[in-house]
Order: sequence, then structure tokens, then C-alpha cells
Amino acid sequence: MNEEILAGIKNAIVHGFSMEEAANSFINAGNNPSEVKEVVSYITKGISPLPSLSRTTETAVQKEMAAQKGKTLAKPQASGRLKWILIILAALAVLGITLSFFLL
Repeated sequence: MNEEILAGIKNAIVHGFSMEEAANSFINAGNNPSEVKEVVSYITKGISPLPSLSRTTETAVQKEMAAQKGKTLAKPQASGRLKWILIILAALAVLGITLSFFLL
């Protein structure tokens, strides 16, 4: 069984996609449909050879995602820095153009 497909489908399910959506995504990405169906069969039967993606890990991932949503408040600070950098660069460009008119 393809463990990468298994991990990917489980990850997709943890992120809110249905089993069918995840399976179709892997098939559309060029994976062997029979391998994808085999993985779906294992997951639906509750047989999982990857202990790293057990239910406790899935809930831990969900908790981590919730914590990441709480950290999104810090992102405006990063975009604020970017805004100031762009303003400074634009001011320098205008200053450079203005000086070039005086020097010509």
C-alpha cells in the first residue's frame, strides 16, 4: 500500500475534506486509482499501518490548527512591515526621479 497516499488522504480528512474529495484529488493528481481505492478501503475499515496518524495525532493536529488560527493576529504586523518597506521604496524612487530632473 502507498503510505504517501494514506498520509495525504488522512491529512485531507483532518483538514475538513471528505474521503471522496480526497480520493478524487489523488486520482486527478495522477496516482494509480487502484492504489487510491486500496488506501480508502483501509481507512474505511479502520486499518491504518501508519501509527503516526492515529486519532490522537489527528486531534493534536486539529488543536495545533486552532492555535495557528489564534496566531493569525500577529500576521498584520508582518504585513504592516511590508507596507512600510514599500512606502519607503516608493519614496526613494520618487526622490531619485526628482533628483534626476534637477541634474539634467
